[in-house]
Amino acid sequence: MSGVAVVTGTTHGIGRVTGHALAKSGYTVVMLCRNQDAAMREQQAIRVEFPRAAVTVREYVPIDESWRTFAADEYVRYSVPAGAPR
Repeated sequence: MSGVAVVTGTTHGIGRVTGHALAKSGYTVVMLCRNQDAAMREQQAIRVEFPRAAVTVREYVPIDESWRTFAADEYVRYSVPAGAPR
């Protein structure tokens, strides 16, 4: 499987389990979080468990900011060019 998954709450609970499962399945995992230190530790834990995993940490975007801008930035960052194999 491949694709990009933006996951919140990846430093604990179901978000943490989800991040690991998606990384194991071959997804690029974008960890959207508020605690950068905890997220960096979790990113490292995922990379140790799944060395080929593509995992990035992005700062949490508060609800009063533009989610459209965030989504557009992530789409451009991870989009696959037309005609490229997926």
